[in-house]
Amino acid sequence: MKEGKLKRIFRVVGQRANFSIWEAASPEELHATLTSLRMHPYMDVGVTPIIRHTTTEAYEAAHGAMPPF
Repeated sequence: MKEGKLKRIFRVVGQRANFSIWEAASPEELHATLTSLRMHPYMDVGVTPIIRHTTTEAYEAAHGAMPPF
C-alpha cells in the first residue's frame, strides 16, 4: 500500500479470501509484487486485467473526479 500498488482490498464474506485492486505498469511488475508477498506460497491467485470504463471518462469530463469508494 505504501508503494501505491495495492489500491483497495475487500474481504470476501464467509471465506478466508479477499478481492484486491492492484496497479502495475506491466504484468511482470504485478507478478514480482505478488510473488514478493510472504503469503505467496500459500495463495491461490487469479488475475483479471481491468481498464477505465468510457462511462467513467464521460462522467469525469462533465462533472470532475468520480467520488471515492
